[in-house]
Amino acid sequence: LLLALQRLGLLGADAQRRRSSTLTVHIAGAQWREEGGTISSVARTFETLLEALGQEAGLKVLRLGLAGPTAVEAGTGKDECQDLPSGLCLEVCHRTGLYHEV
Repeated sequence: LLLALQRLGLLGADAQRRRSSTLTVHIAGAQWREEGGTISSVARTFETLLEALGQEAGLKVLRLGLAGPTAVEAGTGKDECQDLPSGLCLEVCHRTGLYHEV
């Protein structure tokens, strides 16, 4: 994911294509058992990404949209946000269903 963001010019020294302090990433086919069903479990799953993005100049918010038939664990699924020690704010949105339907 980091390499893809760099190739798109959204990270690193040539981040000229990123016009906002918020980066939104959609994960299609997400499963709560794999990507996490709570903000703390999502943060653990994406720890390497969060550490790298926490060092990215000008980036303040990472918004992760997780969509899939089993993206939400029963009894959970509310949208959450958390300030990380790096100063980056992590926002997580879980949506149950197929990506093109949610």
